[in-house]
Amino acid sequence: MDDLPARFQYAGPVFRYPAQEDGDRPDSGQFWQCGAEIVGPRSSAADGEIIAMAMEGLLSVGARDPAVTVGHVGLVWDVLRPFGLSGRVNLFLVNSMGKLTVGADGVQQVRDESVGIGLLNEAAARLQGMSANGRDEALALVSAVLGETSTSNNSFTGGSRTREEIAERLARKLTQADDPERFDEALDLLSALAKLKGSPGDVYATAKDVLRSAGQDASPLQGLGDVVDSALAEGVAEANLRVDLGLTRDIAYYTGMVFDVTAGGQTVGGGGRYDGLTRALGSDVDVPSLGFAFNVNALSTVIPAIESRRDGVFVAPNGPDAAAAAAQYAAELRADGSIAVLSFEVPADLPTLRKWGQSAGCSRIVAVNANGTLGGQDL
Repeated sequence: MDDLPARFQYAGPVFRYPAQEDGDRPDSGQFWQCGAEIVGPRSSAADGEIIAMAMEGLLSVGARDPAVTVGHVGLVWDVLRPFGLSGRVNLFLVNSMGKLTVGADGVQQVRDESVGIGLLNEAAARLQGMSANGRDEALALVSAVLGETSTSNNSFTGGSRTREEIAERLARKLTQADDPERFDEALDLLSALAKLKGSPGDVYATAKDVLRSAGQDASPLQGLGDVVDSALAEGVAEANLRVDLGLTRDIAYYTGMVFDVTAGGQTVGGGGRYDGLTRALGSDVDVPSLGFAFNVNALSTVIPAIESRRDGVFVAPNGPDAAAAAAQYAAELRADGSIAVLSFEVPADLPTLRKWGQSAGCSRIVAVNANGTLGGQDL
């Protein structure tokens, strides 16, 4: 963790399964991908940088009509929290946001799927069959089943947990049902939000009204607003940036902003923040991480040619009030075709700054003052 933040870039063939049978999509089967990842920072400034990097990549190769569409998985989780639904129901609803963008038909489809996989009705039926002492009855039932499944010598192997602890946990699950009315309320609210897309200001204003009508405040929108502000500060043109609250990912480890980049009318890449990936892979801690990738096959169809020039510069704010000026200077370097690595922290001294620059693989370091003046040296 002492070496964070860390930045990586990569390129190579990947294979997506299952491949699309019609073969029309450029991400069917094997295709080429290149991308970049940042591991370590929690700041929305990192979100803004990764979005700006993707957009600058499109601009640098002359992609036609480049644009970025930003959504936010964390916003959806925050909106769901007041409803008190279980984790599995919340995950189901988050993954269903794309279906809710089509309106009433999408709502009915999601509701039917929830019934089909037993998210609500099965648990409710168990509760209806129990008496007022249902939890005690469930505990007795589970204990009896565990007793019958013990080995002949009455030994029981439940890992580090006792039979009583396992019975208690299973009984608690039996008697915890999600409220169908609260589920429908959450579904209706998400449906109203999922259809909102357009300019950041318009979407924010409408989403605020939708949340207030549902008895919630606008606090879930804060994270999305911070990401948009950071992307704009990094140089993304407001005319090229849209917000789509129906844009999420059907992969559980995404936790914050997500985005798609388009050119020539088709999606050529995308990314997002996936702070939950390390835990999903077996770690006992979450490590803040984010990144993006281009589908090179798709990108090659919307660009005239690819040229690049390498000139690595490590850019750091020379004080807490210089962050905006540093971001602007890094954006100017990238617009000129240079590689600019922007520091998310203010270095304590020159040796620290030099160490950071060398770790990032840069040949120069530049400290930017709040008034935009520069100080730099070769490494």
